[in-house]
Amino acid sequence: MLFIDNKYTRWYYAIITNAQARTLPEETRKENHHIVPECFFINRKRKGPKGWLEGNPEDSANKVDLTIEEHFVCHWLLTKMTEGKALQKMHRAMLPFIKGNNQQHRSRMNSRIFAMVRENAAKAQTGELNHMYGKRGVDSPFYGKKRPAHVGEAVRAARLGKNSGELNPMWGKKMPRETCPHCQKSFAMGMYVRWHGDKCKHKRQ
Repeated sequence: MLFIDNKYTRWYYAIITNAQARTLPEETRKENHHIVPECFFINRKRKGPKGWLEGNPEDSANKVDLTIEEHFVCHWLLTKMTEGKALQKMHRAMLPFIKGNNQQHRSRMNSRIFAMVRENAAKAQTGELNHMYGKRGVDSPFYGKKRPAHVGEAVRAARLGKNSGELNPMWGKKMPRETCPHCQKSFAMGMYVRWHGDKCKHKRQ
């Protein structure tokens, strides 16, 4: 079963059915919503872990226009009508609704809901749902192991090549300098362009 059979699922589909049967006025702010969450599908277009459902999440039958309020409520309901991995994904999907630059959504929730959403969303970013899972920290297969000597030497050589070794295009060359015609002092080009030339404080008006 895709969703839990509870009152939240019934409320969710009541909102969706109503939205599909109407036409919103042009001046109404609309937000497009995937009825079955896009992250549940294997062939998803957005970045992130793939889901488990076959099919095309971008099919027009799986999308509906909702008002700002409806969009927030639907995502909130999805956290009440899913479980397991799907629930984790739905908690993570609530993140856009609590970001600082999304005042329209944040104004729709009280402090208790905001705190709950933020806590659950943070938990949902751990483990396999985190795009960095297995690449850093305790999740990394190299965690707690000493890096082989040859790997360390290769990294060091690469860094030297980029910064001060022979691979650096400025290796063995002096940095170009320019003399300011107003204060008669010589500076590296970066300093000259920023503070001297036409910008020099000694330039006569």
